[in-house]
Amino acid sequence: MFRPLPTRVIDVGPTCGSQEPFLCLPKGKTGKYITLSHCWGPMPHFTTTSSSLADRVQGIRLAELPKTFRDAVIITRTLGVRYLWIDSLCIIQDDVKDWETESKNMAEVFQNSLLTIAASASPDSRTGCFLQRESGRALKVQHGKCTFYLQCINRNWSLPSPAGGPLQSRAWVLQEMLLSRRILFFSKDQLFWECHSMSLSEEGSSRAFDFEVGFPTMKQSLLKLEYWAPDTSKIAHSSPKENAILQFWLDLVQDYSIRYLTKERDIFAALAGLAEFVRNRSGDEFIAGMWKNTLHTELLWVARSKYRTSPSAWRAPSWSWAALKGEIYYSDDQWRIMEPSAEFRHTETVWAGTPLSSMLVSGKLVVSGLIESVAYIDDPIPQGCGMVPKYSLVKRDARSKEQYPYMSSWCIFDRGPPPSDREIWCLCIAIERRQKWFKRLNLGDRYWVLLLTSTNTENGEYCRIGAGMIEAMPGTFGPDKVIVTIV
Repeated sequence: MFRPLPTRVIDVGPTCGSQEPFLCLPKGKTGKYITLSHCWGPMPHFTTTSSSLADRVQGIRLAELPKTFRDAVIITRTLGVRYLWIDSLCIIQDDVKDWETESKNMAEVFQNSLLTIAASASPDSRTGCFLQRESGRALKVQHGKCTFYLQCINRNWSLPSPAGGPLQSRAWVLQEMLLSRRILFFSKDQLFWECHSMSLSEEGSSRAFDFEVGFPTMKQSLLKLEYWAPDTSKIAHSSPKENAILQFWLDLVQDYSIRYLTKERDIFAALAGLAEFVRNRSGDEFIAGMWKNTLHTELLWVARSKYRTSPSAWRAPSWSWAALKGEIYYSDDQWRIMEPSAEFRHTETVWAGTPLSSMLVSGKLVVSGLIESVAYIDDPIPQGCGMVPKYSLVKRDARSKEQYPYMSSWCIFDRGPPPSDREIWCLCIAIERRQKWFKRLNLGDRYWVLLLTSTNTENGEYCRIGAGMIEAMPGTFGPDKVIVTIV
């Protein structure tokens, strides 16, 4: 079935190679095309700009293309497909408006593609798709009058996977892989094929995708969401296990947080295609990397293997996982059903241009919630597995474990523990209500909290510095809610 062609594609010419490639403007036409997923690598890059656009339309000499692009053209021709889409050539790189528009269309570009070529082992556009392999033994076989050779390969006893290589470390590639219907991976040692139903390796290993057995991959979860119809009246009160789209998004941002961005400001643009996919199916509002109806769960992210660091320039409000660089995760305990406690009075995000595709200029949450002044005990609790330590929380006037007022508590700071004299506030976001028999065992409710510190006392503004959990009996936070603004 022919699908709409992107705004621009490369016409690779006939299979015989008698014509040089050129940049084509389909203007609403349909057809088959292939997409390329690749690492850009260091400068200089072979791109289309406002000044080179006319030349690209006239023609692109195959010999001038970097090797990865050249290999992609040859693969496309060999497969009998006329058109190829490469981001650096099909988007005008110095045209902000065009870049914002096309990056927002990324979901359609990869979903409508016949096939995605993944240059998995290439760290840049100059290395190519076909790398030098370790040669195995060649066996000469004589059968009657016929002589043929068998090439032996070094088979890995574990199931081979295309997941390794520099390509999979790129943030942009996550949505390219998830949205593509078919992928041909050119890895270091062999080719891999992946589609909606199975994965195949060149050495012969195969794996069928069973959507009903085991833990689904993100790809399988995304395919299920194509036919998912949410009950919006229940979304805000549901746990990730009950809400397929929330579970998918939490898995997504955890994976995304460890990936590399050449331009830190692209933190939302590199997710724009997937965000559009989710928004079209949920009808929800995108709020600085989160979704309005599930903020009670999504706000409770924590740092994982290392404390997070600041990007070179501001890119998101402190409460968003996108504010800092570094891996995040959501605690396994959060996969329970929690009762929202905080009320979000107002959410505001201001974009420099097209939402998602441009940079975020500012963002804030106006929250009405239970709040309490706390301190932390400067005695870190190791978690093991290379994870950042937890700290116990106490009320502000209780500094020793002997005065410890909570049954249990922990917190994880985003960028490491603050100075001991810094005033810290706990804002209760959600409560996990314990059943009566828990309370007979002196186990209290679980209060899931954000740790805040004041940034502007006059305006009542706070910024996030961490998150955690306090186990305590009802009434711990007092009866009255306070309105705070988090920036």
